Formats: sequence, structure tokens, C-alpha cells
Amino acid sequence: MNRRFVVAKLRGSQDVSGIILPESTDRAQLLQRGAELLSHLTASRVRPDEVELLPYFPPERDQIRLAS
Repeated sequence: MNRRFVVAKLRGSQDVSGIILPESTDRAQLLQRGAELLSHLTASRVRPDEVELLPYFPPERDQIRLAS
């Protein structure tokens, strides 16, 4: 089973920095978690409405392995 991921990044930002999160059916939770983590990355408060979620497709050789 392949796990799917999204990249949470600042909406409208041209910067490639973002946070890779496991995909979830709860979009609001993903936006909230992305905002929390991006706040740490940018050292300033980020609101969920400032977060954009994009699909993330890691190269085959770089598949993320999750601990069991």
C-alpha cells in the first residue's frame, strides 16, 4: 500500500519551502497542522487560511518510509 502525501506551503509564496504531511480526508486538520508547522519554519504566526496544500509525489528512490 502506497501512502500519499501533501506539501503544506504558504499560499502564493514562490518559495519552495514547505512541510510534507501524510494525506488525510480531514482537510481542515491538514491546514491547521500545516499552519502550526509553517509557523515554526517561518518564525511568525501562520493562519490555516494562509496555507496551500499541494500533492507531493516523491521520486521512487526517495519514497518516505514510515516506522511500523
